Amino acid sequence: MVNGLRTAASAMSAQIERLAVLANNLANVGAAGYKADHPEFFQLLTSPRAAGPVSPTGPAAPLPELPGDVVTRTDFSAGPLRETGNPFDLAIDGAGFFVLAGPGGQRLTRAGAFTRAADGTLTSLDGWAVLGQDGRPIVLPPGARLEVDERGEIRVDGAAVGALLVVEPDDRGRLQKDGGTRFVAPADLPLGPAAGARVRQGALELANVNPILTLVEMIDALRVYEAAQRTARGVDDTLRRAVNEVGRPT
Repeated sequence: MVNGLRTAASAMSAQIERLAVLANNLANVGAAGYKADHPEFFQLLTSPRAAGPVSPTGPAAPLPELPGDVVTRTDFSAGPLRETGNPFDLAIDGAGFFVLAGPGGQRLTRAGAFTRAADGTLTSLDGWAVLGQDGRPIVLPPGARLEVDERGEIRVDGAAVGALLVVEPDDRGRLQKDGGTRFVAPADLPLGPAAGARVRQGALELANVNPILTLVEMIDALRVYEAAQRTARGVDDTLRRAVNEVGRPT
């Protein structure tokens, strides 16, 4: 019975974590380039069939922990593109990430809302420099018209000034989120050119969060939490009866 309480408590804890992930997705639905996180549950099983000679890796093997381990997986699918008309807004059509450089090192991002800094450097809105294919920040000379073609080549008033660095990691699953729209690549993760990527000027990639489905998932998480709560109350009531009434003289 005590295990029943632990299982119910673990289930409630897992749903709390699930709600936190879903709420964070919903809060970032308006953030350009945001990639949704999805909770994944690894249900652990204890079974009376585990008595006796059972393989430690078999499905009936006893496990030290109860259900409730939760990890999150980032969904790297592309979000919809929105035309903005701003020449400093850039989006990647296809695989790949822009590369930013700042105080914390390099970061990968799909959020292409850029601007021209006072010294001419092409930067993110919070001041991180956008890197070119030569691995250095892109510096824009004074000019009235900025043009970026599908290959990421940049021209100002018709004169070539550089090309955007667009990379694709060998394994996106190894990227670690840093804030809402940026990712850190481990030092041993190769970053090659993004084959087939096309840069769209005057557009932004929106978050790949479906707010309706996210709300439905949040409602489901609340219902599962309530069911686990009712289970815990039932087990607690059974324990109370066992302690207070079983064996009582009639």
